[in-house]
Amino acid sequence: MLSLPELASIAHKLLVPFSIAFIFTISVCTIICSVDLSILLPSILRPQKGLALPSLNQSRWMQARCWKDNAASLVQQAYIKIVCSDAVLTVFLLQFPGKVFQVFDPDGPQVFIPPNLMDEIEAFPDNVLSISDGVKELFQTEHTMFPDPGNQEWITWTKQNLDKNVAKYSAIVKQELSGLFPWQFQRYGGWQPIQAHPKLVQIVAAIASRIFLGHPIGTKEGQPSRKNPEWIMATITYPRDLFIAIYFLNFWPRWLRSVAKYMIPHMWVSWMHAGLAARVVEEALQHPANGDAAHGVYEMLSEEKKNDYLSQGRAQLGFAMAGMHTTIRVISQALFDLAEHPEYIPMLREEIKKVWGPRDAYKEPIMEQFASLKKLDSFMKESMRLHGGVSESMLPSPLSSFQNQTLTNEKASFRRKVLQPITLSDGTFLPPGTSVYFPTHALSHDPSIFPDPDKFDGLRFYKLRQRSQADANKHQFTAIDNHATYFGAGRHACPGRTFAGVLAKWILIALVTRYDFKIIEGDSTPRDFQFSGLLLVNTKKMIMIRDRVVV
Repeated sequence: MLSLPELASIAHKLLVPFSIAFIFTISVCTIICSVDLSILLPSILRPQKGLALPSLNQSRWMQARCWKDNAASLVQQAYIKIVCSDAVLTVFLLQFPGKVFQVFDPDGPQVFIPPNLMDEIEAFPDNVLSISDGVKELFQTEHTMFPDPGNQEWITWTKQNLDKNVAKYSAIVKQELSGLFPWQFQRYGGWQPIQAHPKLVQIVAAIASRIFLGHPIGTKEGQPSRKNPEWIMATITYPRDLFIAIYFLNFWPRWLRSVAKYMIPHMWVSWMHAGLAARVVEEALQHPANGDAAHGVYEMLSEEKKNDYLSQGRAQLGFAMAGMHTTIRVISQALFDLAEHPEYIPMLREEIKKVWGPRDAYKEPIMEQFASLKKLDSFMKESMRLHGGVSESMLPSPLSSFQNQTLTNEKASFRRKVLQPITLSDGTFLPPGTSVYFPTHALSHDPSIFPDPDKFDGLRFYKLRQRSQADANKHQFTAIDNHATYFGAGRHACPGRTFAGVLAKWILIALVTRYDFKIIEGDSTPRDFQFSGLLLVNTKKMIMIRDRVVV
């Protein structure tokens, strides 16, 4: 059988098999969509028993169906006291306050940990409760070429360079934005509808290329002179192709997946992305270091790993996906909220002007000045609370859900796999093989934690930070605690969240100071679609934009 590196090198040459497999898969998809085998097939081929834990008062099959259509509501119902019945939400006397509970998805029971037990669960070592095994299962790394989740060189580079030198990389972001913004956001003399999300994707992808690979952006006659636009496009489309491949692979029992993967067109495409990534990394390393991750990580590798460009390329794709698409989601959702709540725009502009000075006359980036943007920080965190953020995704999504949407998540976080038997202080027993999560979405909509939780309050966290110094730190955008697991939790929380926050703020500062926004009157297009624990951004969602009107 061919090795994964060999598959990556020959994937470009297999257009005919790819086409045949594509037609075959589309035919199968038609059947699957018509009879909803996406739920029945996993249950038949991989039946799993539940655990001795509270669950919803309905069949496992019904829970799996509800999970597919709206995982967030299903988890929230179990967390509070609502039951889903055939996509109709009904209030019911079920409640699990402070208890571990389970919800069934098509693959079996998913276990959720309440806030009062989070510190306890976080304390288990990796050989007992593993993030690597959880990620390997989620991304099917044995088959998909997704990078090894235990890639310590990348994590070390992020912690020691990116997050410790945020001011340095913040200056790079500001410099690159000066060329990228005119490229994607032109002058708008009057109100015009735009699809903002694709524009933000291009901007963040180009900046990520500079940070990760050292590719200079620059400008040439008003257009970005990107060194490798093919690579930038690969980083944009890779998550979609990967998750579609995983979705179809999960139809098959584990013992057949080594064969079934060859019949999935998007699996071939994901391998092609890996082959491209290997070539791009090798090329980037021929140029002088530019404060980029490629050179920084390369220096940490052992001699035998330094020539393994495929592994380095796979790591580039994985970290680009983790860093780019989650950050893009935060920015897009904040922009949608600005359009829906334009009353916040004047106060944000006033704060920005007070901290940074007039537009396009910003001082050198200093982290203390970013820390002074407390209202912008609060606005972003409230948007993330309501609409999802950057923590670990749970399950892949179907082909149909990716046509007009892009991936990211926020229905649950802290995906871990139990490797050794665990007994919690409340007596809950978790056997090996159990998947464990935190109910992020349910916590974010718990009225005992956030009063009037379904209402957008852009100053919610600004007001909370005024109460004490402890609250001032606890409620920052990038802070993590047991009630705010948007960036994950514990020692495995997102290591690049400080830089992600700075990048998002720079882009929002540029948008707020240059343009006015509002929603399209009468538009009912959803900003998100939900499937199996994922939030999918509707990339065709439009808002109105015009050049800022100075009164």
